[in-house]
Amino acid sequence: MVNAYFECIVQSVHKYGGNVLKFMGDGVLAIFDKGSDELSTCAALHVAEHLRRQISELTSDRRNKGLPATGLYLGLHLGEVYCGNVGSPSRVDFTVTGPAVNEVSRIEGMCRTMNKDIVISQDFADKLGIESVKLTSLGTHNLGGVSRDNELFTMESFGTLLC
Repeated sequence: MVNAYFECIVQSVHKYGGNVLKFMGDGVLAIFDKGSDELSTCAALHVAEHLRRQISELTSDRRNKGLPATGLYLGLHLGEVYCGNVGSPSRVDFTVTGPAVNEVSRIEGMCRTMNKDIVISQDFADKLGIESVKLTSLGTHNLGGVSRDNELFTMESFGTLLC
């Protein structure tokens, strides 16, 4: 089951020029570096909308076959990260680190709390600059381990994006 969902995610991320860095339990960490914040957030939002459709179809298909199914929980955030190999002499792993990684993890965790499939940070929303996307505020929240309160959003409608 997990591999079927991961395949949807990996295909979507790669389709829009992102990189899958990690599989963490039943989660995936992906990054987008398209040369500007606006292009990176646009690409990530394309993935979010594409995943909404793909995961919905996969979930419906699996349920129709009597197979276990799950849904989508996606956190979107924009921030600076440090990338490279980390670990020890006997085991290294290429990854990203920094406060933005912690923050996006907390944002994704808010999906269940708020019963939303996609939760977006204020930092991400500020760089979107696309009027065809309707974001709805979910209010300001304290995210554990994050030094400031964050206004969070969800994507209600997608429109047409060109980026």
